[in-house]
Amino acid sequence: MKTVLESEGVTQFGKIGDTFDPLLHETMQSVLVEDEKEDGKIVKVLQNGYKMHESILRPARVQIGSKKT
Repeated sequence: MKTVLESEGVTQFGKIGDTFDPLLHETMQSVLVEDEKEDGKIVKVLQNGYKMHESILRPARVQIGSKKT
């Protein structure tokens, strides 16, 4: 099934370390991080996102890091 979907242009997105993009990702949780490099980055993927060519089929549900102030 995965091969058929990929041949039709369906791709998976959303991985740890990606910068959060509200057009592609849905924030489910925000966690405090010590490292400034993880601020605004995806620290955990709860559900992968999928798109077909340039259309979003399902946004990725993610947990993002937030630097404490």
